[in-house]
Formats: sequence, structure tokens, C-alpha cells
Amino acid sequence: MLLEFKQARMNLINAMFDKSFLSEDSTPGLLIEGVVDYPLEIIQNDIVKPGVFQGRSLWRIILRVPSQHINMQLLSNSNLFQDYLILAAVFPDNSICLLHSAQQCNNDL
Repeated sequence: MLLEFKQARMNLINAMFDKSFLSEDSTPGLLIEGVVDYPLEIIQNDIVKPGVFQGRSLWRIILRVPSQHINMQLLSNSNLFQDYLILAAVFPDNSICLLHSAQQCNNDL
């Protein structure tokens, strides 16, 4: 499963490059090197609270980017981390690392 989460992290990194958040001075390898001390980790192995997420795990992916390599204005105006559908599209449909949603309000999509 760890291999799938490494691929999920690369998908996220590639999406950030595709959206021009990161400058040409940065590379995927540089970003991976920046998180050597921040390994992918499982936060909660099994959600036991009854509901749609019961039995699933929560993982944390940390990315560190040099401030001179990121366009913060473009990132802050982006919907990548604010719109579920845009972020979910980063991960392929056949991935085991999918985002899951639970409708909380009547107007949730």
C-alpha cells in the first residue's frame, strides 16, 4: 500500500507542476528529497466510528517546497485544495488512494 501512496504523492506533485504552481527551478526529485524526513504515514489505521468511512484508514502526505519555487498567489487563488472534484481528479479512478466524501449539507454536490 505504501507504493500506492508514493504514487499518489507524485500525482499531487505533478498536478502542482501542471497548474504552474511550481517554477522551473523545482523538480519532482527536489520535492521528494525535501520530504525524506517526513515519510508517508498512516494517521489512523481503522476508523471505528460508524458511518461512511468506517473501516478505512487516514494517511498524511507532506510536501515541502522552497518558497522561491512556488507561486503563492496562483496557489492561493486556485481551487486545487478547496474544490473536492478538482483535487479528486488528481488521483486515477483505479487508484486505491481515492478521496472519499460524505455529504454534510443539502447543497453538497
